[in-house]
Amino acid sequence: AWLSEAAAQDSDFESLIAHELGHQWTGDFITCTSWDHLWLNEGWATYCENLWFERRDGTDGYYDEVLDNARVARRDRVDVPHEAMCSKCWRDPGETFSRLANPYPKGASILHMLREMLGDRVFFAGVQLYMKRFGLQTVETDDFRKCLEDASGLSLEWFFDQWCMRPGTPELKVVPTWDGAARTLTVTVEQVQTIDEQRPAFRFTLPILVRTAGSERMLAIETREKTATRTWELDGPPVLVAVDPRVAVLKTATIEMPTAWWLEQAMKGPNAACRRQAIQALGSRDEPGVATALDSIVRDPARRWSERQDAVEALFSLGSPASREVAMLVLAEFTGVPANPATAQAASDPRVRRTVIERLPQDTDPSAIVVAMRLVRDDGSPACKAAAIGALTAMKDRWGDEAEAARTVLVDALAIESSGEKVRMAALDALADVPVPAALPAIRALAALGNLDRMRPSAIRAMASNLPPVEQLAQREAVIAELVAMIDDQEERASRAAASQCARLKLAQARERLERMAGSDRRPSMREAAKGWLKEIG
Repeated sequence: AWLSEAAAQDSDFESLIAHELGHQWTGDFITCTSWDHLWLNEGWATYCENLWFERRDGTDGYYDEVLDNARVARRDRVDVPHEAMCSKCWRDPGETFSRLANPYPKGASILHMLREMLGDRVFFAGVQLYMKRFGLQTVETDDFRKCLEDASGLSLEWFFDQWCMRPGTPELKVVPTWDGAARTLTVTVEQVQTIDEQRPAFRFTLPILVRTAGSERMLAIETREKTATRTWELDGPPVLVAVDPRVAVLKTATIEMPTAWWLEQAMKGPNAACRRQAIQALGSRDEPGVATALDSIVRDPARRWSERQDAVEALFSLGSPASREVAMLVLAEFTGVPANPATAQAASDPRVRRTVIERLPQDTDPSAIVVAMRLVRDDGSPACKAAAIGALTAMKDRWGDEAEAARTVLVDALAIESSGEKVRMAALDALADVPVPAALPAIRALAALGNLDRMRPSAIRAMASNLPPVEQLAQREAVIAELVAMIDDQEERASRAAASQCARLKLAQARERLERMAGSDRRPSMREAAKGWLKEIG
């Protein structure tokens, strides 16, 4: 792996390094007894990323990672049938790595919830006990639980049963209401997921941060049933009400409260996760002041890049003419030549600029196509180049007189080296969508064994989309033979991509290899996939 100076501005390898170093403890020094307890290895290694960013970037770095991990709740839903994170039901160990209740982010989220619930002193004391008691041994989830129980003096069986042994996460509707006459804040929490004998209500404590002109308090609602309501007297009207500002509960939530409270949380919330949750919520509130606030966040280089990315996404989701005008000005200034030093500084972070570039297709002016082509050629960031390729491809129906130039830009991008082959992969994906027969030799070269294994599937898809016409039968058959042979490729990603494309093209030539794969491949997942590809061929 390598990073050029430009690529280092897009991303780094520190999360990967922290994850793999974490495996020195969870995975090597201690490892799970069986695959159903995989989270003890991978959830912990993922949480080590959180801990590293807490060390490097402080509280905001930690809570950024926490919020990103918590997105697993969008997939791990009660009403979608799936296996629990620690379910013993699997045919292939690989299945445990890709569950909806994914052991990487859900495992890390569980560790964060435990830390929030127990506090740092008790949580890390329990972790130290776990390491001392089980070093150089294999472990199950109950082993970790008992160490935390010994350190805390609490019974935690309910917690581990709820979050590890059963599928799903709570889906909440939260409604805070201020009664000015009574000077009280009432918060109602309703669990809106299915609740029945097999799927009981979740048990959790939901924190609520309340800030008035004269004070700040952390309140809490104990929830064990479908609905819970609490009321508190305050010393004045709240200016900020933040539901679960530290992401202490893994959940999805719809929060119904005044836009003014969301704006205050977005601008002055206590940590990145709290502010980002508000910024994301503002994307569905096209009201006076919202676009201006989001614009100020996007343009503020002192803000954390993740908040600015969220603000871009929220701003461009607003639909009113006034909000669109603000968004289009951001688009013009961040993708054009900066008009002043302030704009140049605001657009200098490629992580934010990339998010803006991805919105280019929202600009209906024909000049957006020219802008995208210029960015592919001239932007110094590989990630921004890749985003511009994606934007250019998304506008293909509007290319018009620029069609030939656009295709040339895509083909030329195949020659651009970058860390992780971001640019080439984007170009290959584009050429799978917009065939350019002249690019086939370069595509075939990039599909060959020896190239980055994560790029080869993109090249194989592009090969299949750029087959020579039937009038060039010999050339067409040569490419088809190459695709069919790749079904037996030594790299699984390439093998899957080739088999999938052969099935899509209904190539009878692939049947023999797929039948062999379906009958005798050592990997159960590949055997099942091969059966599906054979059905697709017919």
